[in-house]
Amino acid sequence: MNATVFLVSAAVLAYQIVLMRMFSIAQWHHFASMIISIALLGFGLSGTVLSLWREQLRRGLGWCVVGFVLSVPICTWLAQQIPFTALLIVWQPRQVLGLLVIDLVLLIPFTFGALVIGLALARAREERTVGRVYAINLFGSGIGAIAGLALCFLPLPVKISEYKGLSMALAMAGARTVWTAYHPLGRVDVVESPALRVEPGLSLAYTGPMPTQQVVFVDADGGSALDKGPIDYTDWLPSAASYAVRVAQKVLVIGVGGGTELRQALRHNAADVVGVEMHPDVARLAAEGAPAANVRVSEGRAFIRHSREHYDVVQISLLDSIGTSATGIGAANESYLYTVEALEEFIEHLTPDGVLCITRWLKTPPRDELRLFATTVDALERLQVTEPAGQLIFVRGWATGTLLVKRSPFTNDEIAHVRRWADERLFDVDYFPGVAAVDVNRHNVMNEPTYFLAAQQLLFGDREQFFREYLFNVRPVTDDRPYFFHFFRWKTAPHLLRTMGREWLPFVEWGYVVLVATLLQATIASVILIGLPLWFGRQRGEGIRAVFIYFACLGLGFMFLEIMMLQKFTLFLGNPLYAATVVVATFLVFAGLGASQVGRRVRGATWPAVSIVALLAAESVGLPVLFRLLLASSDVVRVMASILVLAPLAFCMGMMFPLGLDKTPAPLVPWAWGVNGCLSVIGVVLASVLAMDFGFTAVLVTAAALYACAGATFSCLRG
Repeated sequence: MNATVFLVSAAVLAYQIVLMRMFSIAQWHHFASMIISIALLGFGLSGTVLSLWREQLRRGLGWCVVGFVLSVPICTWLAQQIPFTALLIVWQPRQVLGLLVIDLVLLIPFTFGALVIGLALARAREERTVGRVYAINLFGSGIGAIAGLALCFLPLPVKISEYKGLSMALAMAGARTVWTAYHPLGRVDVVESPALRVEPGLSLAYTGPMPTQQVVFVDADGGSALDKGPIDYTDWLPSAASYAVRVAQKVLVIGVGGGTELRQALRHNAADVVGVEMHPDVARLAAEGAPAANVRVSEGRAFIRHSREHYDVVQISLLDSIGTSATGIGAANESYLYTVEALEEFIEHLTPDGVLCITRWLKTPPRDELRLFATTVDALERLQVTEPAGQLIFVRGWATGTLLVKRSPFTNDEIAHVRRWADERLFDVDYFPGVAAVDVNRHNVMNEPTYFLAAQQLLFGDREQFFREYLFNVRPVTDDRPYFFHFFRWKTAPHLLRTMGREWLPFVEWGYVVLVATLLQATIASVILIGLPLWFGRQRGEGIRAVFIYFACLGLGFMFLEIMMLQKFTLFLGNPLYAATVVVATFLVFAGLGASQVGRRVRGATWPAVSIVALLAAESVGLPVLFRLLLASSDVVRVMASILVLAPLAFCMGMMFPLGLDKTPAPLVPWAWGVNGCLSVIGVVLASVLAMDFGFTAVLVTAAALYACAGATFSCLRG
């Protein structure tokens, strides 16, 4: 039985990771949380099934294994045959039905897998070996996490949404895919077509030649150019604004994509051009297109914190597509490139007259650039700049906006050069030191000069009043709440619904709304699954309330901590793939070690619960200090430090579940398993929602309270 539990646990987690990758390619990245919810919902459903039909399933463990093995390929294939287009949910209610059917189909293999583990735990409860079986379950899951990441290097059979950039590009005349590579960080496709052009925000006044292009897509979206010819047009992109300020010898480009900004810098005679790209396949393509540049495989924050160089220009590239940006798909994704702390680091790595250049898509109503402007002002003030107004210029084209941030105040000559450069290209300069209302909104005319008015308010007016009254949340973002693309405000939702009807969704960040909808769906499903055994009268008796509270707290608390640590350590380890591998594997393996001590050395939950709370208190204070001390260390040192920090916490967390199961009345064990699974479903999504609205620290404090509550409830269990 132990071998069966180990293998099934590994297979379940590996399958979950592969599905997350497949849905990221086929739809968008925020569907990854949906897969986690479906997986955990399968564990909750298995608890309900075992509670209602435990006697009938006592000898059915082998059949459940067979069901899991057969359902994985069948259900994966079936899920891709169900018509579903995520972006049409608002206008076509039948899309909701399609999504529900996909959820139900994918629920089947996870339920079979969870039944295997649930049956094994129920039998272990009778034999008083819960700690050992639970430890094997966690060890298997840890191996499965690593195996799942390895499988993501293999070709995955995916039906890609027709609304993603890759699908639309391939629909053009003569389009074909010339190269594809698979990687856990994203599938890369290179497409060429005579009709395909990518030049974000190119001036409408440009009349020169355009090169032949191939276009690079990551996870079937985005789209950045690989130029195969003259690149004169790069002088007419908003991202070239920094070269209108000064001659740059040393340039750093964060997020190179196809390498447009690298070639742009080389065209302006920069002697030393460094590009930073997290995806190794994309980095290789960019290096081939700009061989004179030095392209490094790293995450932007990780690179800048290790660098001792100073640059004349630091450029953060525009890599997401206009469609992805406009629909708010990235609202639920954290980004550490646009936080106050990140901008501080980038500005500190500029030469005395260096310029930070950041380009973003324009939205209607305005959001991105206003938040970027506010965050930059905050960063400059933290750097003790007394008059940030003198160090900012904002250039607006017809599709994109570019913010220039100078390490020192802009001179009158530099301002004049930028204004002449912008006028020639029909770009508006909506903010510069000394700007007046008559200077703005001349070429790409808006109903009112929103960017100019917002800049005046943020720099010289009542900033807090502006944040309170603006339609969207454009407050500065920090590393504790790094959701730059989350602009939704609950108090403005009624106004949007009243004035725009069902067309409101694209204006309130679609990704966040889907996350909230997933939370509601998970909560409703969990209430039903937890309540079914009680409704049918199978679960009665003294202590049932304590069982619910104890295992609900564990389900929520464990997922809160795992999700939040993964987010926090992404910044420290400098790569989401490293963070996922290290955090998940450490949590599972050391939780398994903790579980293995139950029944031998540990019999009560008081000291593990107290230890968890104490460790969280220590880490809330110590982690920022540790991160600062080791930021410049090697990958090996940072990985080892991460394991050492997380291991004691995971070890204590791993004890809590088997301790509670050992003390739970045998008839309630399957139900307790279901409660834990159902609340874990809610915990995954709720952790993200709370982090977006209140920050990581608030989630960690809540997790500590949940474990304290579980520890206090333990004595009420009556096993």
